[in-house]
Amino acid sequence: MASRFWKRQTRLGNRRFALGDHAGALTCYQQALWSAEQQVMIWPEPDEAVAALVVTYHNLADLLLCLSLPERAAEHLCSAQQRLLTLLGDPQQPSRLKEAALSHLSCCRVELLRFLKEQGPNPAVEQALCQGCPFHPTLH
Repeated sequence: MASRFWKRQTRLGNRRFALGDHAGALTCYQQALWSAEQQVMIWPEPDEAVAALVVTYHNLADLLLCLSLPERAAEHLCSAQQRLLTLLGDPQQPSRLKEAALSHLSCCRVELLRFLKEQGPNPAVEQALCQGCPFHPTLH
């Protein structure tokens, strides 16, 4: 099961991160991301599938910040949001998966804003924030 592998790798990555084994945590998180990406369309529960993607991208970003690699962390935060926007914009995706992506988009936005607050200006993050709101109606 994809979800079991993802959970195992994520938990192992979290333990390694907590113990200061950053290289081991990175490997686990990368494997978890690979698993989530490969299985997002067939995961039994769409909300769990999207949550797995977002959690893993954000775990990688947190780890990279800990390693003093803010630009790489920003890439992962932006990638999380972009992945959800891609799911939302794909007419081939089932509505439940799109609903889950829309639901988790706010979490991505919060993390992007937190990044700016803690790390200062970042053009990629600022651009991601601007493009992350295409589904809100324009008020007149």
